[in-house]
Amino acid sequence: MSFSSIYNELKKEYPEVVSTAQLIKICHIGKRHAAYLLENNIIPCEDNGKKTRRYKIKLKDVARYMADRPLLPGNAFSRRRVKHSYEVLNKSPEYMEKMRKYYEK
Repeated sequence: MSFSSIYNELKKEYPEVVSTAQLIKICHIGKRHAAYLLENNIIPCEDNGKKTRRYKIKLKDVARYMADRPLLPGNAFSRRRVKHSYEVLNKSPEYMEKMRKYYEK
């Protein structure tokens, strides 16, 4: 999706400045991932230094992150590695034929 379409959809439901809780809900990410994104300025934000309600995040920055983030399964923050479907498709024709016969049994 493009930045403008994501931003227009988010603008219907959220204010121009969102909280960390709203960021988590919008991006479908966890608290730790959100904290990492904000603390490392991957998503630009205003940090007031408090322990609670610490970040003010512009909706445009959230939309920009969502438009730019990779759409592959798994992510750089996961310890588990996902076997991508293209790894299965790069097998030799002989291997694929053996697998087909195996599953036909």
